[in-house]
Amino acid sequence: MNIFISYHHQESDHLRYELEMLADKADHISTSVKLGEIDPNEKEDFVKGLIANNHILDSDVIVVVLSKSAWSRKYIDWEVFSGLSNNIPVFAVLPPEESKKKPGLDFGIGQTRKELIPPRLMDNLENDAAYLFPWPRSSRELYLFIKTATEGFFPERVKNHREIYKIDIPLKFTVVDVETLAMSYEDTSWPAVESLTGTFPLNDPGDYQRDHIPMGKLLSRPNLQIYASQAKQLAIQYMSYPSPSNVKACRKEQLELWNRLISSQEQ
Repeated sequence: MNIFISYHHQESDHLRYELEMLADKADHISTSVKLGEIDPNEKEDFVKGLIANNHILDSDVIVVVLSKSAWSRKYIDWEVFSGLSNNIPVFAVLPPEESKKKPGLDFGIGQTRKELIPPRLMDNLENDAAYLFPWPRSSRELYLFIKTATEGFFPERVKNHREIYKIDIPLKFTVVDVETLAMSYEDTSWPAVESLTGTFPLNDPGDYQRDHIPMGKLLSRPNLQIYASQAKQLAIQYMSYPSPSNVKACRKEQLELWNRLISSQEQ
């Protein structure tokens, strides 16, 4: 059986190697992309074509290594997307340090930090279309993980509707990263993406809001300035270390702030 390992090359190349050694002992063949195998200066579409045609489509199962930054990597998101789009089973393994909490086949979402899991993968874990396991302690355990993931894969359960990441989500970011950060998630119709930067075009707030705000209620210029300032502070609070859960929480509080300001000016 051919296995494709999806991993953050800088963080987890040694773990990719360990998995390949276990796979070899179980008579599985790795179709993974090795560190340095593809020229990083090539165009993205060309690189994706190489990975898909020479690696993913030749695979029977995809294994995602959930290192601390895996959730933020555009190629990991795209590899999961590509595998699921081609009805290739997917499962994830936690790195050894995370797996010490609870080893064994009954490991589940509840035993790990959800911040480690890419959103697309989480959709399918929650829908029983993918699997989560601890780090395999032997080739036999890896064999069991693969067997469980492939025999228990039901394409009709797959949820693969999210937009593909356009960038690697910065783990720490500058002001100019923020709009692209938000656009990399599925739901981009939240109040004022650029509010995170505090850079509203305040000379024409009406046109800006009509272009960006779906709710049909516009803030006055003074309230828009308040929103820009306070929404930026919320971003600083939540996004020193961005994660899917922090992005969601930040959006929620910004929306609540927006609605409070709308209510205050209607009184």
